[in-house]
Parts: sequence; structure tokens; C-alpha cells
Amino acid sequence: MGLSKTLYQYYLQCPKLFWLKLNRKAQKDIFTPNKSLDSIMENGILVGELACRLYPNGTRISFEDSSFFQKAEMTQKLIKEHTKYIYEATFIYDDIVVMVDILEVLENGSVVINEVKSSTKKSKLSDDKKAKEKYLTDIALQYYVIQNLGYNIACANLIRINANYERYGELELEKLFVIDDVTQEIIDLQTITTQNLQEAKSFLHTQKSEPQTTIGLHCFTPYECEAKEYCFYKVLEIPRQDTIFNIVGDQSFTKKKMFELYKQNLLKLDDIKDTSCFKDKQRLQIQSFQAKSRVVKKDEIKDFLQKLTYPIYHLDFETFSPVVPLWDNTKPNMKIPFQYSLHIEYENGDTEHKEFLPQTFCDPRLELTGQLIKDIPQNACVLAYHMSFEKDVLKSLAETFPQYAEHLLNIIANLKDLESPFKERHFYDYKQGGSHSIKVIQPILAPHIENGYKDLAKQGGIANGGDAMLAFPAMESMDKDSIYKTRQSLLAYCKLDTLAMVEVLRGLRKLVV
Repeated sequence: MGLSKTLYQYYLQCPKLFWLKLNRKAQKDIFTPNKSLDSIMENGILVGELACRLYPNGTRISFEDSSFFQKAEMTQKLIKEHTKYIYEATFIYDDIVVMVDILEVLENGSVVINEVKSSTKKSKLSDDKKAKEKYLTDIALQYYVIQNLGYNIACANLIRINANYERYGELELEKLFVIDDVTQEIIDLQTITTQNLQEAKSFLHTQKSEPQTTIGLHCFTPYECEAKEYCFYKVLEIPRQDTIFNIVGDQSFTKKKMFELYKQNLLKLDDIKDTSCFKDKQRLQIQSFQAKSRVVKKDEIKDFLQKLTYPIYHLDFETFSPVVPLWDNTKPNMKIPFQYSLHIEYENGDTEHKEFLPQTFCDPRLELTGQLIKDIPQNACVLAYHMSFEKDVLKSLAETFPQYAEHLLNIIANLKDLESPFKERHFYDYKQGGSHSIKVIQPILAPHIENGYKDLAKQGGIANGGDAMLAFPAMESMDKDSIYKTRQSLLAYCKLDTLAMVEVLRGLRKLVV
């Protein structure tokens, strides 16, 4: 079997993943489906097609209806015919198959490799260098194959999305994309590429049984491994809860630290005897679990509650982030709010619910903003969970619609964060497992609404923010019945989120009565 670019990347990340993909690919219980990865792939196809417009009137090597050998033969034929641009140009050398997103053939017969990625170029040089590394190995493999076939490579380019591009009118592809010449970096990688390929082929021919590769940082980088759950929970039988891998991470407690403890045979939280090397939050998590205890700092919780005034407007947005800007005044991967749920809680305990969601897929921002400022008066006490998210959305809307800026900025000024007492550990229950997500807090302080989320999941409806983010743009290609069902599911999910906020706040109040 030939070695593809994807298989090569699997080998570089983890030889065991490489082996599993070759020998156990059909076993669905080994690989965890990843909806976000599917979305990334869809974005990649869209971005790739747009990038081809920078190199127009080319010929595409069809992925369907032909073998890789036929694709490679067609590519050679097109190069000999001096076809200037070839999309998905295919090359095979020493049983290694590579496909170049956009191959440019120069008049002198030299070629230019153009690799297209749907990620954005980072503005900070150090951040961009790190982000770029995982793509350079792709291009280095293409360079290796094409050069060994005898072609002269004039240049190798990495094409990505310009994060600073803001759309006005029609897409300006020359501004949407950033093209980086990475030729020298690719040349510098050729020695290690040759070595990696030799090792991969040796492994391929000699490894007959499933490798006993240990778990480590490679399980998460450069991508979270599709077989991680298989290795952790089936092979090694690591418990899903209450281990060092469930300790909340931060700058002081990284995944590297977790694996260091694992190598010292520390796995379960009950195994940890000395907590002096941990910071306060991690120490609290470990000690609370071991004692099966709860922390309630009543004075701090009372201080938080006293800052709230009635009526309280519990607000939650749902957003999606198209990699290619769809409308004016939007940038790549910008959070576009398309829905909100608002539970208004009155001092007597009554609640009122309001919501917004467009009838069809569209630019929802203007209509959403107009409805929002009707639903939330100025100087109201507005409560969000992890309010930096809602704050960013409101700020973006204020910049986009200056006619509503005063009102929106007033909402921001009066925004309070329900996450605060949990993030600061004024309340902490060992069942939280280190997390202060509302999805974890709600079953502890408001267990009576837990069935709502379970029912959504059982019904196959939207039961998490990731699903909601994908559902709205999917409405663009749906029929009327599917749109109706999707809207009902979105409305039910978002409504449950703000209801959870209301009930969690009530749970906090009961703690200090």
C-alpha cells in the first residue's frame, strides 16, 4: 500500500496511529468521530476552491473515477502540454503519493508548489512560526517526491487566510489570502524528511502486530488523536473520571506535567499524597475529591449576590464563525451571533422568556441587534455565564451598528458574570472535577432540570454549543421541514441554557440563606 501525505502525518504524530489507520481502519470503535474535524475539512474544500481562482483557467485532476496512477499519468501529460495551472496535481515516487493543491508550471518547465490551508496567518511572528510548522511537513513531503521525479522546483508557497481582511462588497481574493514563500524552510527539512520516510517504511514492513506505544503529548498535538479514547480507556483502561488527566489545567499545570505524574505511576487522584507541588485550584480539586467535600464561602457568595439588581436579564448568545467572510463588516472566523435566549427573572421569583432566531439562514446581526435592545432596556442588570464571550459579541455589534452603540455599550457596562463565584472557587464541589462550566455546575445546584439536556440528546436534537454552531449555517441548504426542525431544536437548546442560569443562581442563593 502506498504512503500518502495523510498517512505520513499520522506516522509523525504517532506510529501506533499510523498502524491502526492501516490495519484497523474499518473498526469504528477505535476511532472517535470528530464533528469539528469534519467542519474543518469542509472549510478546507471551500477555501481550496476559492484559492484556485487566484490561479484561474487551470485543469483539475478529478479525485473520483480514476486511480492514483491514472491521476499521476494525467498530471505528467498536462505538464508536458505546458498547462499553466493544475489543481490536485498528483505525483508518485517510491510508492509515495502526494497531491499538490495548485501546481504552477513555468515556461521553462520548472514548477511551483502551492499548498492551501484554511487556517489564518497569525499576526504575531512567534505564534505564526509555531502554527506554520505543522503545515511545512506536508509541503516538505511534496517537495521530496516531486524533486526525486526529476522536476526542478522553483518555489514552494503556503497559502492561508488573512485574519485581518474585512469584507466589503464582493470577496477580494488577493486580500483574503496571504501567500508565504517557504522554499528555504522546505529545503532545510529535506534531510529529516528522508530520514522520517525511511523509518516509516521500515516500520510499515516490520510491525506486524499492534504497537505498544505509550501515551504522551503526541496524543494531543499537532491534533487530538482520533484513537485517543481507544488507547486511554480500552487499551490502558484508564478511568474516565477522577484521575490526573481530569485535573484542571492552566499555565502551572500543563499536559506535560500530567504525563510526568503518569510516568511516576500516579494516576488516580486518591494516589496523590503530597499536594504541595500544586497551585491552589489544583490542590483544592484533589483535596476535595479525596475528602468528598464541598467548599462554600458564604461571605463571598453574598457579596456577589448583592451586586445583582432586579429584574435580572439572563443572556446567552449562540454564534458561528465562517472562515470565509460571508457579509460586509465581517472578518475570517469572526463570531457571528445568530441567536439569543433571554430569561428575565423578577424579584418575586417569576420569570419571562424572550428569544431571537432568524427564520432562515441570513446575515442575522441587524435584526438580532434591533430585537435585543427592545428586550433589554438600558441600565438593566444583565447576567451572562463567562461574560467575556457575550461582551465580545456586544462590542462587535456596537462597532458594526453605530446607531445602536450607545445602548449596546450600556448593556456591556452593566454586565455581570455568573461564572465568577465558581471560577474563583467561592463554591466548589468535588463532583465538578475541576471544571466550572455551567454544564458541570447545573447538575449539582439545579439537578431538577438535568433531564432537559438528556432529553435533547435522546431526541437527536442539539444538545451542545458545537452542534448549535454547525446547525445555523447548515440551514442554508435545507428544505422547509428540515429548517423548521432545526429551528425548534436550536430554540429549545438555547432556552435551556438560560433556564440553567436562572436555576443555578437560585441554587447559589439557597446556599447562603
